Amino acid sequence: VCALLPALTALNSDSDATPHGDVQQRQRAPKTQLKNAATETNSDNPERKSTKNDSAYFGQDPSAMAGYVARLGASTSSQQTQQEALNVIYAGMLSRMGSPNVAQLRDAIVRFRELCRYKSSNLVKTLVRDLFQTDEVQRALSNALEPCGYPQGSSETTVLIDSKMNAAACFRHLAIDPIMGRILATHSRILELLGRSLNQESDDSIRHTVAGCLANLSVQDDENRSLVCACPDVLRGLQLMLEKVGIPDYDKHVETSLAALSNLSMNTQQVTLMLEHVQVESLMEAMRSTSPKCQIRAVRIIRNLVRVRECRERVASTRGILDELNLLAAGSETEARSRAMEALGFLQNK
Repeated sequence: VCALLPALTALNSDSDATPHGDVQQRQRAPKTQLKNAATETNSDNPERKSTKNDSAYFGQDPSAMAGYVARLGASTSSQQTQQEALNVIYAGMLSRMGSPNVAQLRDAIVRFRELCRYKSSNLVKTLVRDLFQTDEVQRALSNALEPCGYPQGSSETTVLIDSKMNAAACFRHLAIDPIMGRILATHSRILELLGRSLNQESDDSIRHTVAGCLANLSVQDDENRSLVCACPDVLRGLQLMLEKVGIPDYDKHVETSLAALSNLSMNTQQVTLMLEHVQVESLMEAMRSTSPKCQIRAVRIIRNLVRVRECRERVASTRGILDELNLLAAGSETEARSRAMEALGFLQNK
């Protein structure tokens, strides 16, 4: 079973201000079906959407803490301090992440995802960092996300897909944290795993969540952008998602792929590498989309590409690109119009 493989198979301005994910859902039980909501601003400066303080949830609400510990199958008492309760969670999480039972492993990943969502508690944030830096947690998340075929008619199929979905969500949440994001970006086998998921995973919702992870990973850190761009499977996978622009009910997936590419294109030293895998024609299709987010993000990528002299001639030689930019420059959407006009200005100076 793929989820139980023993080895790990695994800025300036104008970035796509995510984070991608259910970061506002602080005090609800984890859902097995994810809702991937991109929370973006159209300004040139990256900003994160404000979140409610959850210190009361883990600090002033002992019953909530006891409930969480109980869901891990551990025991606690009313006399425990918050730190002692977190220590119980740490031990319980490590024990369950190594479980050979696929259902128990799935439950452990769901609990870790729940823990990852409490981002405004410093104690919980430290706990998540400590857990993720263990071999047990990295191996469990990576093995769960590894693309594989699903046994037809097997009772384990639903559990495997659910584990994979929640593992992808864990990576997406971890990518928001600067320290965890750097660990993800510098861990070549995890980056390769994310790239394989984009290219080989059959479940679109999982690919969407992985793309959200990459968007978060590259929202502000230029070194992270360089490391992600150095993984060809990532760029190829994002391009594959772009090719579904215009397909009904697929806008959100294209939007998230464009968000990741928009953030990555802020690294001017890597945009020539992007052009080896990302097709200008696909970006033009996104510029024609009825989705405003697709239009804005696609034209932003074009603008970022043509800021680099080495890319201008290649973009300018793409049939129809000037017509598409002129249409957006004359349109009513403020940011798309502004970015199109900037791109046209760069192309006139090629």
